[in-house]
Amino acid sequence: PAALDPAVFEGMMRANRQHLSKKPDPEWLERRVQLIGGHVDALERRGCKVVFYEMPADASLKDLAEPAAIRAAMNARFPEGTYRWLDLSRDTPWQTTDGIHLTVPEAAEVVRLMEDFAKAL
Repeated sequence: PAALDPAVFEGMMRANRQHLSKKPDPEWLERRVQLIGGHVDALERRGCKVVFYEMPADASLKDLAEPAAIRAAMNARFPEGTYRWLDLSRDTPWQTTDGIHLTVPEAAEVVRLMEDFAKAL
């Protein structure tokens, strides 16, 4: 697909920043994380190897209120060392189409990293 017009891209980034700057309701977030925990526990009891990861997005959005709260809640419930985490951070920024969704080549790179991680399990 063709690259977005820079003005359209900036408008989408502005909307993403506005949305992601709102911290989720703590009770709602706790319920969601506990629900995920129940599913993870059930999968692990059946012998599945669960791997957590944070999907890359535009670096300017990563530490806004919503993603930061979700990350903190997930890390508290599923701490590294007890649970498997695939670290997708890197020195160069991930390229997105709109701040949230990776470009096709970047998505392919994430899949490659996931495959490499899974092969090492």
